[in-house]
Amino acid sequence: MTSLRTLSRVARIFAIAAALGLTTAPMGCGSGSTTASGPSLDEATMALLSAARALHHEADVYESGNDFTAAQRTVQRVLSLRAPAGVREVEDVRVDAYGRVGELALHNNEAQTALDRVDEGLREARRDSVLKARLLLVRGRALRALAEQAQTRGDAEAAAARRREAIDALEQSIRMNERVLDAALDGGVR
Repeated sequence: MTSLRTLSRVARIFAIAAALGLTTAPMGCGSGSTTASGPSLDEATMALLSAARALHHEADVYESGNDFTAAQRTVQRVLSLRAPAGVREVEDVRVDAYGRVGELALHNNEAQTALDRVDEGLREARRDSVLKARLLLVRGRALRALAEQAQTRGDAEAAAARRREAIDALEQSIRMNERVLDAALDGGVR
């Protein structure tokens, strides 16, 4: 069975590979140069992607030692990186970071923090993507955890409401992934 941690890493690797153009066309680093898929990435974008990648690796080290708080702080630093304006990959890097911070908060039994972080990411995400769908998935997991907390407190009404919200978030994630799949596989035509 594939672990959530492995899937998360695969999502990050895919996002970075896509951002670097490794999934579609050769890449150049020259300012203003182009490839078959459009303009290549400039040095500032490459530096952003490289710094984000290094921070995720550093977080992996903390996570391997079960220090989820330090891992969370490390990934949060991705959101503080200066970023070039108007570059699509910036959104991917930020949305990915919000998702991972949310997952790490869940590992730390901080469901409300996880929900807050993914909701911040959802406010920033402008387009459908696997990374935005991941935010919705983490949102659903956080809401489920909050439902369980409410149930433990004896608040059945709040627990039921959170469960409905969790299912809604998970269904939104599924639908978004289906749209992304349709667009990728057949131009969005069903």
